[in-house]
Amino acid sequence: MKINYNQLGAWMHHNTLLVVIFLSFVALMLLVFLIIRYKNNRNRLRLAQEYLAAGKEIPPSLLKENSLYARAVKNVFLGVGLVFFLGFLTETWGWASAGFLFIALGVGQMIVFKKSNKDFTNGDSDR
Repeated sequence: MKINYNQLGAWMHHNTLLVVIFLSFVALMLLVFLIIRYKNNRNRLRLAQEYLAAGKEIPPSLLKENSLYARAVKNVFLGVGLVFFLGFLTETWGWASAGFLFIALGVGQMIVFKKSNKDFTNGDSDR
């Protein structure tokens, strides 16, 4: 299925409200995601402060922000998203191969994580 960009401009001109609503929804979802992430980070830091105030040792899971496994999963799904997005946008799949670089990077990071001596119960499973 080829995209006729001449008709796409006419479609967007006639359906401007639909495009604005869609982009507003995407922006709202991004804002909600960022707010939830901020609150979780704030709660984690507040809990660490309570541990310090009580004179207890802070658990390593509270201090871990970005583990290798979490970065690996993010890279794999970023690559999958790029493959589909660029593949369907350009319809040439040559551009979509850029996503395979991220997939390979993520798979490599997962292999390194699995081969290291850490396991999921060691506090490095910050997914």
